[in-house]
Amino acid sequence: MFTRMHRDERGVALVTAMMVGMVVLSLGLVTIQLSAHNVDASSLDRKRLQAIHAAEAGLDLYLAQLPRTPIGSIQCTPGVQTLPLEGGGQYQVTAVFYPTFPGVVGQEMTCPLSQNSPPGGAVITSRGTAVAVGNVRSASRTFQTEVALNPVLGGFAPAIFSDVQFNVNNNLNVYGNEGNDADLYTNGNFVCTNSSLDYGSVNVQGSATLGNSCTVAQDLRVNGNIVMSQSSRVGHDATSSTGSISLSNSARIDNNARTGTSCSGCVAGNSVLGTITTNSPSAAPPAIQMPTVNWVPSAWTAAGYTIASFSDCTAAKNHIQNVVSGSTISYVVRITTPCALVFDSAANVSLGGNLAVVTNGSITTANHSRFQSSDGTVREMFFIVPRDLFTPATPPDARATNCSGTGVNSITLVNNTDFVNVRTFLYTPCTINLNNNNLGQGGQIFGQNVNINNHFSFTYRPMLVPGAGNIIGFNTDIAYLREITNA
Repeated sequence: MFTRMHRDERGVALVTAMMVGMVVLSLGLVTIQLSAHNVDASSLDRKRLQAIHAAEAGLDLYLAQLPRTPIGSIQCTPGVQTLPLEGGGQYQVTAVFYPTFPGVVGQEMTCPLSQNSPPGGAVITSRGTAVAVGNVRSASRTFQTEVALNPVLGGFAPAIFSDVQFNVNNNLNVYGNEGNDADLYTNGNFVCTNSSLDYGSVNVQGSATLGNSCTVAQDLRVNGNIVMSQSSRVGHDATSSTGSISLSNSARIDNNARTGTSCSGCVAGNSVLGTITTNSPSAAPPAIQMPTVNWVPSAWTAAGYTIASFSDCTAAKNHIQNVVSGSTISYVVRITTPCALVFDSAANVSLGGNLAVVTNGSITTANHSRFQSSDGTVREMFFIVPRDLFTPATPPDARATNCSGTGVNSITLVNNTDFVNVRTFLYTPCTINLNNNNLGQGGQIFGQNVNINNHFSFTYRPMLVPGAGNIIGFNTDIAYLREITNA
């Protein structure tokens, strides 16, 4: 009987082995599934990271192209751009432009953008995708940035431009628009005699003389000789392309000094904090011709200005003080005779719109005359003697004849003229004289000779002149960068 019972247990080991095998198989399947899931999750994480990089690449490229893209060529939706990612990838950028910064919903602008109505801000969105769109294994991430836009004007880059002679006699302070970008330029000589500070670089085709605490925050680039004395200072490099550098009386160069010939008074670690390179001629600073600003009535009309023409300065002055002042209309006052327009202590012009004075004569402000925004909104004002007044209107021109005589075709701002919440653009092919002024919200200055005689403060603000100086791009100032949900 026992033998029979023992025989009845035959096959139990096989059953046990099969059950153990099934358990092992189940565990193997679970392990395989878990491994596959982890691989998929890892692959998705990698794709999501690649999608972030793709979205950021779209933003970076779009922002990098804005400074060198003319306004009429800027695209609001550039189209899908592919990327060389494993399995494929792409980004899609969309830009929404606004007249002001920050942008106001409901005031969106459409492309192509207009030269006469440039945007002040933009919201740029980029959606990056790793693996082809529609693939079940694709991943997408969307990033967005808002930027303030500052126009880059072709031919109108310097804060202050002098075509022949640039003289600074006392206390000039020039502040940058974005950091130390308030560059000064002259095709002649630059002379600074006393206590001035420029938050930018100075580029000189002739020679440069700096004395008594005259300071250049960035580079001093000069084709001829550089003479520095009396605690004058260059905040970065000083370069004399073909001439020499002379330092005396605590004058200092905070970085490198390079000369075409010698470097007198240059002591490493003392008067020159960087390297000293002598007898090393270099190319002259990039030359800039005086930009051409002509009288183009259609351009001013297209920019929203109302033209008022006068044949004498008294009538033009009365119109500015009695009609333009207090009005919300933007006017361009065109004076067609070579008369002298003078604003004195009785002048108090309140601007509800912009104002331009384009004259065949001269413009003078004196004795506490005042130009101000009527509501605190920053306005634009232009004082212009047009280039086409001269024959011929482009170099070589007849300025030697046209500019002869005291005050002929000049612009002179003296004796505490006040500009309150007003950006100012000054242009004449002759002489600009500035004395005891603070140009409110700043602007730009262009003249044959520029003389700054006493206590003048100025902030570089690039300005667009109707009929001249096209917008060749925009510099950007990023307000934020964030990820948003995919649309």
